[in-house]
Amino acid sequence: MSNLSLLLFQNDQLIFLLIACGIFIFLTYKLVYPYDFKAKPEKLLTKHYFVKTSIPHAKLSRLDVFWIVMLTGLYSIVSLNQLGNTTIPTTYWQPSAISQTITFKVDNSQSWDTFGLIGGEGDNNSNLNTYQIGMDGLIIEGSYDNVTYETITTIESSSYMQYQSVSVSNDYEYIRLTVTSINNCINEVAAYDSTTGELTTLSIVDDAYCDSTYPATLLIDEQDKFITSPSWLDETYFDEIYHVRNAVEIVNGQYMYASVHPLLGTNIIALSIKLVGNNPLGWRLAGALFGIFMVPLVYLMAKRLFRNTYYCMIATGFFCVDFMHLTTSRIATLEPFSVFFILLMFYFMMEYFYTSWYDTRLKKQLILLALSGISMGLAITTKWTGCYSAVGLAILFFINFFNRVAEYRKAQKLKKDESFSNTKELALCDTVIATYPKNMLITILWCCMWFVIIPVILYFGLQIIDPIWRDGYSISNMIDQILYMYNYHIDLDATHPFQSQWYQWILNIRPIWYYIKRSGDYANSISCFSNPITTLGCFASMFYCCYQYVKTRKTSLLIIIVGFFTALVPWMLVQRCVFAYHFYPSTTFYIFFLTYALRDIDNKLGHTKVSRYFLIVALVVFILFLPATAGYTTYQTYLYGFLK
Repeated sequence: MSNLSLLLFQNDQLIFLLIACGIFIFLTYKLVYPYDFKAKPEKLLTKHYFVKTSIPHAKLSRLDVFWIVMLTGLYSIVSLNQLGNTTIPTTYWQPSAISQTITFKVDNSQSWDTFGLIGGEGDNNSNLNTYQIGMDGLIIEGSYDNVTYETITTIESSSYMQYQSVSVSNDYEYIRLTVTSINNCINEVAAYDSTTGELTTLSIVDDAYCDSTYPATLLIDEQDKFITSPSWLDETYFDEIYHVRNAVEIVNGQYMYASVHPLLGTNIIALSIKLVGNNPLGWRLAGALFGIFMVPLVYLMAKRLFRNTYYCMIATGFFCVDFMHLTTSRIATLEPFSVFFILLMFYFMMEYFYTSWYDTRLKKQLILLALSGISMGLAITTKWTGCYSAVGLAILFFINFFNRVAEYRKAQKLKKDESFSNTKELALCDTVIATYPKNMLITILWCCMWFVIIPVILYFGLQIIDPIWRDGYSISNMIDQILYMYNYHIDLDATHPFQSQWYQWILNIRPIWYYIKRSGDYANSISCFSNPITTLGCFASMFYCCYQYVKTRKTSLLIIIVGFFTALVPWMLVQRCVFAYHFYPSTTFYIFFLTYALRDIDNKLGHTKVSRYFLIVALVVFILFLPATAGYTTYQTYLYGFLK
C-alpha cells in the first residue's frame, strides 16, 4: 500500500492516513454527533452602572464534544503515525584503558562493503572525573592477515544514538578498533552489504579486557537490532541528541553530562522511556501526546474567546493543520511540554479575567488563580521561555486588579454624590466598599503564594530527584546551575545555517530543517515552519485585530494580543542564534487573530463560507506538505520541485 500511495500521491503514508481518518470520521459521526442538537440562547447578563460584570463560561454542548473528539482524533492519527521504531541497540561498551584495541574477524564468505557503528553514553558514575559519551579519536583499521594493518579512517566525533558508516573498499578479514580516549562509548558495530543491508558475521579475536565489566562482546551482542539504512525512525535527530541523552541519564541514575534547561520536560521524556523503552518511540511519545492534549485545550480557549461552536472548530482546525505544531510535537525536545503549560496557564488566567468579585464567588476566583500559578510554575520548570509568557499573565492580572481599584473609588464617589439616587446601584456600592479591602488583601496574598512561592518550590524541588551535581544537591549548587544556564544562553556564540530572526517567523520566511535523508530517487524530510496559508491570513489579521482593539477595547482581543506579543517580543531582544521553533508559543494566539478576523468577515457577508474555505485550503496545503514536514517517504523531484 505504501508503494501505491507513493506512486499516486508522492507520499508513502497518505493512503493509510486517508483510510484511518475516514474510518475515524465515520465512527465518530455515528457515535458522537448530536443529531438532536439545538443551540441554546445565551443568558442575558445584568449590566451595572460602574462595575465590570463577569462573563460566565460558555458551557460545552454535545456539538462541542463532537468537534473536540473529531479534531483530536484526526490529529492524533497523523501525529502518532510513524513516530519511531522500538528497535535500537542499547547495551554499550566503554574502554577499560587508553589505547585499548579490539580486533574482529569478518566472515568473508559473505559479501560486505561497509562497517557501521552507533555511539551512545556509558556509565558516567564509573569515573567522577569524566563522562563516557560518543566516539572521539576512534581509529578503524583493516588487515588481511591480522599482522599488517591499514588505516581506514579515524572517527573524530559522533552524535548521541546516531549511526555512522564507513565504506570499506578492500576485502579485509580483520577489523581493529583503537581508542585514544577513555571517554569513548559504542553501543554496537556491524559489517554489512550496503546494497542488500545483510549483515556479515563478526567474531572477537583479540580483547585484552575480555574479563572486565565491559568485554568487547558487548559490541556485537545486538546484531539483530542494528539498522543498516537508518532514518529518523531509528535514531536521534536535531536536538534530540541532547534531550534524549539527559532523559536516559535520569532513567539510569547517571550523572548528567550537561543540562542547559530546567528538567521537568526532560523528566516527562524519561517517564516515557521508562514505560515504553529506550527507543525512538519511547523518546517521542510523551511530546506527541502533549501535542495531542493541546488540541482540546485550544478548543476550550477558543470557546472562551469566541463563545461560538463553529469558530471554535475553525480555530482548532487551523491549529491542527499547523506544520510547526505537528513537527515540533513529534520530536523529543522540550517545546511541546512548555507550550502546553503556557496555554494552560493562559486558559486559567483567561477564566479569571472574565470574573468579577461582585457576582463570582471568591473561592472560584482563587482556584483559577492557583491553577494558573501552578501551570506557570510547570511551564518555567520546563523551559525558561515560560517566563516570557508569564509577563502576559501579570498584565492580565493587573488590568483586572486596577479595574477593581477603579470600581472601589467609583463606589466611594457615588456614595458621596447626593444627586445619585439609583437604589440598586447604591446597594452595590455598599457591597463594593464592604468587600473590597478583604478581597483585595486575600487576592494579593494568594497570588504571592501561587505565582511566587509555589513556582519556586516546583523549580527547586524538582532538581532533587535528578543527579545533576556530582557532589550532591544543595541550594548553592542549584543557584550555580541557574547561573550556568543563564550564562550559557547569554554567551552562546554559535551560528547555524537555519538560524532566523523573529520577523522571519511571523512571515514564515526562514524554516528550520530538522532532518533530511536522500536515497536514490527518494527522500525523507522533517522541517519546521508554519502553514503558509494560515501565515498569510494571520499576518494581515494581526494588524486588523490590533486596530479593532484600539477601536472597541474588547476583552477577547486584549487577551489574544497579550498572549501573542508577550511570547514574541522578548525574542526581539535576543542577540544569540535562535530558530523558527521559538515562535511555537505564539502560534496559537496568531491563529486566534485569524479566526477573529474571519468571524468578522463572515458576519459582514452573512455566511460562513470564507472561514470554511480558508480552512479547507489550509488543510489541502497541510496534506501536500506532509512529506516535507513529517518525514514520509517521497520522491526527491516532489520535495525539491513542487514544494520548493
